[in-house]
Amino acid sequence: MAYSLGLGEPERFAGLASLSSWLPQDLLAVLPDVPATEQLPVLIQHGNRDELVGVDKARQSSEKLRDLRVPVTYHEYEMGHELNAQSLTDLSGWLQEKVLSPIVLAS
Repeated sequence: MAYSLGLGEPERFAGLASLSSWLPQDLLAVLPDVPATEQLPVLIQHGNRDELVGVDKARQSSEKLRDLRVPVTYHEYEMGHELNAQSLTDLSGWLQEKVLSPIVLAS
């Protein structure tokens, strides 16, 4: 859902965080070709022991987005299909840097 919303209308969002998810192949075929996707920061976090969504799907998503010139930050963690303290810390830092900071600077 995050990929569909964020990449479908990137000008509406300050960033996209994908936690234990993947970019569906069929979504790539219908994404609008808009330059704003090149300005949308994307964070991908995934557990390397995820039993529901294999980590290979997250790795492939990262590569597909890079091919589209979308700025991607990718992190893998020693965990399953979950969040841990380190992933939450990294998410918080990414939100601060990529989402909150530009808004404060623009004011």
